[in-house]
Amino acid sequence: RMVLQRLNSLRHGKLRKSMHSDTGGMMSQHQSAGILSQHDEPDAPASVQMKSSLRLTQSSRLIRRIARIIFVGLVATIVMMIFVPWQQSVKGNGNVVAFAPLERQQTIEAPIKGRIVRWGEGIHENAEVVQGQFIAEIRDLDDDYTERLNQQLEHTQETVRSAKEQIRTGTEIHEAAHRLVEVYQRQEMTYRQVKEEITAAQNAYVASAEQKVQSVREQLAIEQAAIPQLQQEYDRLQELYIKQNIALQKVQETEAKLRGAESKVRKASSDVLAAEKELDGKKKDREAYIQKAQVDIDYAHALYQKAVSDISKADGDIEKAKSELAKAEKELREMERKVAIQSNQILRAPMDGFVVRINPNFGSAILKEGDPICTIVPQTEDRAVQIWVSGNDAPLVHAEDPVRLQFEGWPAVQFSGWPSVAVGTFGGEVVSVDATDDGKGKFRVLVRPDPTQESWPSDQYLRQGVRANGWILLRNVPLWWEVWRKLNGFPPVVTPVDDKDDSMKSKAPKPPKP
Repeated sequence: RMVLQRLNSLRHGKLRKSMHSDTGGMMSQHQSAGILSQHDEPDAPASVQMKSSLRLTQSSRLIRRIARIIFVGLVATIVMMIFVPWQQSVKGNGNVVAFAPLERQQTIEAPIKGRIVRWGEGIHENAEVVQGQFIAEIRDLDDDYTERLNQQLEHTQETVRSAKEQIRTGTEIHEAAHRLVEVYQRQEMTYRQVKEEITAAQNAYVASAEQKVQSVREQLAIEQAAIPQLQQEYDRLQELYIKQNIALQKVQETEAKLRGAESKVRKASSDVLAAEKELDGKKKDREAYIQKAQVDIDYAHALYQKAVSDISKADGDIEKAKSELAKAEKELREMERKVAIQSNQILRAPMDGFVVRINPNFGSAILKEGDPICTIVPQTEDRAVQIWVSGNDAPLVHAEDPVRLQFEGWPAVQFSGWPSVAVGTFGGEVVSVDATDDGKGKFRVLVRPDPTQESWPSDQYLRQGVRANGWILLRNVPLWWEVWRKLNGFPPVVTPVDDKDDSMKSKAPKPPKP
């Protein structure tokens, strides 16, 4: 400001001197000219005023020199923008964490509802503990609660044993019934075969009896056919005897033949009756034997059906017992979990580390299940940095991309475009990028130390939770391109991961050691 005021004062001084000299020159010129025409005299003051105004509008020599310097600098800047390289980067911020999830800070919660009755020796804020060290003891508000849980556990165990015994018994019944089904099925098949054999045999007996009846009936018919002829012969001879034409002996012989034929008819009739009676007996025997065989078949089939029914009943009993067993086992697991939680009244350190943020007060605070008691920060040297980048830049970040990190409390100067001139920053490389955001459009990028560069500060200075700024280095482009990209709001230019053309890839310059 003082310089500008000085330049303005110098400019006004020079203008006044110039006007004075111009006025003196014009007056001397007017005097030396002698006589002016009367026609030109009215125009003389206007000409002088115009020349004075032109001199007032002219810039000073210093101003013109400064303008030339600015113009040359602008041209040089434009030329530099054409050739000077620029390292594109994606900026993010985050904090230091342990690389292994099990080595990050963990909150110890109350496993049961109760009150803290005792703290471990030497347990206080920022106290160092080792794995398995006693931290605190929690006691339930109900002193008999543990005993009741144990009784319920025993009852549930007995229910499980009873259900298993029912399943075992049902399985044995099922197997026995299955064996009986096979036995009765074979027995029924045997009885059916016996019935077929009996039926065939009895049919043969009946057929034989029918043939015998037919035979004696034919014999009876033959014997009966001879009687009329003998009777006629006897009557004829009897008439002749009465007339005394023939001897008595002849009549007697014919009568004897007639009586013999009648005797044979009576015998044949008796044989027919006997054969028919025998046929009826054979038929009755056949029906009796077939009926008895069918009774055996029906009995065996009834036993078979009963065995099948026993199998179905055993299956139902087994399924019911299995359902009861599953329910009892679920209750048993729940009771065992409750008993285990209830018996876990002693809290111990799960790992080596430091106790921080102790929440409840001794003996006064009533805890619910899951309430935080304290936090343990593990001791680890395997550190990483999680930085959060916007969703616009997340697709540009890939594994093994170089990163420059600036830690809180560690003085550093970082030029995003020229990482080679950065001071106080540390190198890293991208390990992974989360597949989803944090609910606010930010994606987490996990960064580990770069083994080829200077190691990070010790854990004395670089503790978990220390904030950090990160610059994920992408690709070298001309400076004019970066300016043009910023003006248009385009994303940075990156080389595709699967690009195999090494000539198109540009490696980030190795930054100096911090």
